[in-house]
Amino acid sequence: MYPYFSSKRQMPKSIYSKEVANNYLPAPENTLKLSEIILLSIQNESQDRCFYEKLLPLIKDEDKAIVEGIILDETKHAKLLTHIYNLLNNTEPQKPENKECTISENLIKNIEDAILDEAEAVKLYRELMLNSENGEIRDVFFEIMTDEANHATLMNFLYNKYH
Repeated sequence: MYPYFSSKRQMPKSIYSKEVANNYLPAPENTLKLSEIILLSIQNESQDRCFYEKLLPLIKDEDKAIVEGIILDETKHAKLLTHIYNLLNNTEPQKPENKECTISENLIKNIEDAILDEAEAVKLYRELMLNSENGEIRDVFFEIMTDEANHATLMNFLYNKYH
């Protein structure tokens, strides 16, 4: 399985180092915009996790590990984004609304939707990464971006297998 951060003790120390962070945090006006984007991203990661949890029963047993890995990644992303939000604002973000996620009964359509969603996520995290001055925050956005690109690749694999 993948290593995941389950507590602050396991997070990279420099993300919690105020001495380092204060030197590289965005200007206050940019922090507000970034915080809003991060809140939306936390909600999107939660929705994506819900989507993949509902997709899991539609997938053949031999491919379930692929979707289970993506679910773990989406959970990790929400945790990492929560840590960044906390760093920027010195407060925990409000819990995202638990919107009921729905999926189609058509497996191929669900996979197509997932591919497009993951591609959009790659674009978002690439922009966030390129505009981050803090190296630790930039690294987190890079990690999430590469995970999302990998998800798109894995979903393309499933699309080709099931189509």
